[in-house]
Amino acid sequence: MSTTTTGFDAETWRAHRNASPQDNPRREMLRAVQEDVLRPGRGRDEILAILGEPERRSSQADQYDMGPHRYGIDNETLVIEYDGEGRLTGARVTRG
Repeated sequence: MSTTTTGFDAETWRAHRNASPQDNPRREMLRAVQEDVLRPGRGRDEILAILGEPERRSSQADQYDMGPHRYGIDNETLVIEYDGEGRLTGARVTRG
């Protein structure tokens, strides 16, 4: 997974929903999001209150666009997964 030296700023994160990949600072906040926001068992409503609406959503996952990978041309997506009760079960970064 990508690392970061920048802390998480919820306002900046939410302001970059649907941003063009090159203008998206979310990737630089990834480590802070993983450590401070994505705590096991946290509720979906609480995570959405912090991160805002995702670019894509299904019944058991939210997807946030992160912009291009530092060393490539593929864009990264943070996928946050929930159980049937809406509790965080896992998160991963995909490229493509």
